[in-house]
Amino acid sequence: MKGMGIMLLGALCAALALPCRAESACAWVEVRSRVEVVKQELALVDLLTPESCIQVQQAAGEISLGAAPRAGNTRVIDGGEVRRLLVEIAARNLFSETIAAMKIPERVVVQRIGQMKSCAEIAGFISSASPSSDATNGRDRWRGWNCAAAGAVPQDASLRLMRTNWNAGLQRWEFTLRCADAGGCVPFLVWARGEEPVPAHTRPKELAKSDSLASLGERVVQAGQTATLTWDQSGIRMVLPVTCLDGGAIGQSVRVRLINTSRILRAEVVGAGALRVNL
Repeated sequence: MKGMGIMLLGALCAALALPCRAESACAWVEVRSRVEVVKQELALVDLLTPESCIQVQQAAGEISLGAAPRAGNTRVIDGGEVRRLLVEIAARNLFSETIAAMKIPERVVVQRIGQMKSCAEIAGFISSASPSSDATNGRDRWRGWNCAAAGAVPQDASLRLMRTNWNAGLQRWEFTLRCADAGGCVPFLVWARGEEPVPAHTRPKELAKSDSLASLGERVVQAGQTATLTWDQSGIRMVLPVTCLDGGAIGQSVRVRLINTSRILRAEVVGAGALRVNL
């Protein structure tokens, strides 16, 4: 009888010790300050180091953080929000020791990795897409390509050439492009050196008339339409929704009003439902 009591007591102690072992096994959770992902959807587990408690990793794998940034871009996640989610996991799964042993940075920078288009590839597209020239003539005509404003354009993205313009002040050709899929990239500018175009008055009248009609263009934004405005200032780029107060074709300047504000700006039309402001 005495032996049976000792066995029951041992079993009880073992049962009571199980939670303690579980807690001590989850005594360390660490969040990386910089994360690189290849998938489109981001989960909380993607932010954890491999050394983090396996039970917490399993629970964090079920918590979605939304979409990953576009390829080549970054997304910043607040460390306080990450801590809140981990504390909820700890409380829900009784990992009490985890709360006292978490290492979380103030912010987590997430970057989606993937192949990007090179400047040479973008230049080749412009050369082949430009009117009245084949790819060979285009490469001969333009040189010193600068794609710094292109940012990150995914390798598999299809491009559209929206506008070709000679900037007399800077003595360069400027090309406005965008991705065929609006979600692939924001409209961007590429420029190159080349010969100044022949003035219209020195060309045949038929050609000058054709150019004049082409410059009128087709309206791609309408008054009252909600459009997307890309705002570049001091190296910072923002994309904002705006209401168009005027209609306009590509290359024209129209008035727009920022959504939910009374502020009115002038912006250049760069595509269907797309405008740009450079400050």
